Amino acid sequence: MNKNPLKKQQTKEKIFQAFFREYKQKPLRKITVSAITDNACINRCTFYEYFSDVYDLLDQAQETLIHEILACLYQIKEQDNPYKLELFSAFGQNILYKYGEQMAVLLSHGDTGFQKKLLNSMQPFLLEMLGIDDNDTKTNLIISYALFGITGYITTLYSFDPSIINQEAVQTLQKLMIASLSQLSDACLPL
Repeated sequence: MNKNPLKKQQTKEKIFQAFFREYKQKPLRKITVSAITDNACINRCTFYEYFSDVYDLLDQAQETLIHEILACLYQIKEQDNPYKLELFSAFGQNILYKYGEQMAVLLSHGDTGFQKKLLNSMQPFLLEMLGIDDNDTKTNLIISYALFGITGYITTLYSFDPSIINQEAVQTLQKLMIASLSQLSDACLPL
């Protein structure tokens, strides 16, 4: 029996959420399929319909999160606004509230692969959005610095106490983003 696409997506999301609850508490090597299926209230067969093992689940969780973040960025790009950086600041708020905890969990376990995938997927978008030449070393360093700063800020913020995520935390992230990216002389940045 084939499940409808919405039901399949809901089941996959349920598994992702169960995985994040487990990964938040313990290292990947200690997470079992049984723990995830128990946490998601599904059977093992259902898990294996979607994932071959916990490592496959991690890869798909990372790819899904990056895809969702990029979808938010492309919404910014499509808006007709000459000051894209202001929209990018709003993006920071959205990311912090919607994806911050998942990002922090993935980044806090020392998986530099996820950070590299995330930064490599966001950097070309930023360069294009801001109309900046990607062949310039200084530009690439500033963009990398800004993106590493964002991921570091989110990871540190969530490591202290996720309940402190409020408007002040969002404004601080936005200021850090703007301060970093304002070093780009070629971009049309609101100061």
